Amino acid sequence: MAAAALLVAGCTTTSATPVDATAAPTDAAPGPFCAQWRVMVGLQPDDVDGGRVEEVRAAARELARIGTPGDIPRSAREGFVRYVAALSVLTEEQARDGAAAPLGDVTAALGLAVSDGGDLAAVRDYGAGTCFS
Repeated sequence: MAAAALLVAGCTTTSATPVDATAAPTDAAPGPFCAQWRVMVGLQPDDVDGGRVEEVRAAARELARIGTPGDIPRSAREGFVRYVAALSVLTEEQARDGAAAPLGDVTAALGLAVSDGGDLAAVRDYGAGTCFS
């Protein structure tokens, strides 16, 4: 599924400040959310390795600006916050070192505990169900 191609970054320290998506709107219209979600899905690992890291960061910042629709489950919203924060500070080095990974591998890529992975799967499933069905 296309949503599984989403990218995430490793949690190493960068000079950038991660986006705090906890303050992102919770009443976004589905149209703008899905349009930006599709942008994120379209950014493949090869694109990041090809020097498009700033494009990934900008897409994450825009997703945080738009926020999530009101019907998003709490666990998916928590995954959204983690996902946006990680991508907002992706570095060229992380991309070259393979820290960008399909969303299915996010627990390892983000350095999160296995118990935290459900949030990321929830946002992946929400994006797929809302924006690609």
